[in-house]
Parts: sequence; C-alpha cells; structure tokens
Amino acid sequence: MNLDRYKENMDKLTSHRQELDRPQREVDQCQRQKQDTQKALARLERFYHQVSKGLTSLTFDERQQLLRLVTERITVENGVASIDMVIPPGQDNFRTVTLSLLKDRHKSNT
Repeated sequence: MNLDRYKENMDKLTSHRQELDRPQREVDQCQRQKQDTQKALARLERFYHQVSKGLTSLTFDERQQLLRLVTERITVENGVASIDMVIPPGQDNFRTVTLSLLKDRHKSNT
C-alpha cells in the first residue's frame, strides 16, 4: 500500500467517524438541555413553595413589595400591557405576562 493511498483512506475514515460522532453529540446536547430544564424547574418549584408558605400571611404592602421584586419591566402598547417578570428574582430568564387593558375597560363599562 503506498503512502498516498494510506493517507486517503485515513482521511475517509476520519471523516466517517466524525459523521458517526455527530448524532452522539446531538444526544449529549439534548441531555444537557434536559438537565438544565430540570434544574430550572426544581429552582422554580423551591421558589414557589417558599413564596406560597408566606404569601397568605403578607400584608398588602408586603405583597406590593413582592410584586415589585419580581417585576422587571411593564410596557403598554396599543392597549396591551406586557409585564416582564423574573421568577425567581435574580435569574436571567424572563417570563412575560400580557394583559389587555382594553378588554378590562370594556368589561368594567358593561
């Protein structure tokens, strides 16, 4: 076997192996994403249990303070209010709650 042919075969085998490794990398990435999602859900559940224990005993002012803590931004455009919230506080993931002010006004006028 000459050297050029050997090198060509090695290159083909290397390329083929990389193709075979790709699905495994994709599976690994999916597993990491699933683990990250499970960790985020566990943090959210802990936060929920902590908040739900004391929420009923909060005064109006304390509830208002809690809302200020988790509210990142409120925007109103064309009668629709969007509230960006960070739950639990200190995390980088937003959850947006959208409220329609026009629907609420219409209900109160009827």
